[in-house]
Amino acid sequence: MLNRDGPRANPQPTRRQEPGYCNAPQPPRAGNRQFTSENKDFPEPIKYTFRFIQTLHHAENCEIMPPRVEKAINKVVENIRPPAPGPEVTSQVSRAAVAFKMSITSAIQNHLQAQAEEFGAALRDVDNGDWKQAETLAKNRYDKRFGTRARSDTATEAIAALKPIFAKDWVKPKNGQSPLPCRKMAAPAFHWPTLRGRNG
Repeated sequence: MLNRDGPRANPQPTRRQEPGYCNAPQPPRAGNRQFTSENKDFPEPIKYTFRFIQTLHHAENCEIMPPRVEKAINKVVENIRPPAPGPEVTSQVSRAAVAFKMSITSAIQNHLQAQAEEFGAALRDVDNGDWKQAETLAKNRYDKRFGTRARSDTATEAIAALKPIFAKDWVKPKNGQSPLPCRKMAAPAFHWPTLRGRNG
């Protein structure tokens, strides 16, 4: 039967309609294959290594008080105008401000170090299999998350600080037992890297 507008040519079959076509997943291209680990805990070393690198990054930024915070505190101090001001009270307020800044910086540093120690402890509780690949993926995540603010030496120092945690012969602990006695060689505690004041 003809269409009112005249005969139409049959449309060419799409690739999906061609005989023998199968919509099967294609294998990954060479050089673009993702690493696959048999370690069921593998996502955990990536996560905690990344968090350790991230924490060191923040700790380096906060080794000295960030300029914006210091400026805000200085503004508060400048607005303190006691009655009958004199050199003595002015000096006392200035010393109090310095002590306040040091106290805040110390509190933040202690908090970040405590966080880092928690991440290190968490790494001891998981299977260390393929930890080198986990380090690489954690560093890639850090570079992607922080972009131009990421620092290669920060990641390198963080990863180096974590190396003593990983044991060559990690044995999965039995239920309710600590993982450390199950290792053939107990890993020593890591050392918090020496910080350098940074911004970014």
